Amino acid sequence: MTHPDRERGCMISSGTTACHPDHAALARDAAARRDAMRERIADALSSFAATADAHRLARSLSAVMEGISVQARDGATPMELQEIVEEVVSGVEARRPRDARRLSSRPKSD
Repeated sequence: MTHPDRERGCMISSGTTACHPDHAALARDAAARRDAMRERIADALSSFAATADAHRLARSLSAVMEGISVQARDGATPMELQEIVEEVVSGVEARRPRDARRLSSRPKSD
């Protein structure tokens, strides 16, 4: 989202949220892509959250991602965006069952 040689932000997150009626098909496509992204996030969360909780959390994470996109577009640094990500990951990690957290923090054996 902050690569110096590319457009800042994410077009899936922030693209065509409001547009001319001639571009309504593009707006619907972007909305469908955002929906698909939320579904993929919910699927990834389903290993430690009930379906309804996974979908609720996916909507929340999508909102954060969209906010990160806007902040990147407005000039936030990679470090500033990484701080947001670290806060969100800490919150998601705190929701995981204690046993799963202990297992994921153990060193992996060969």
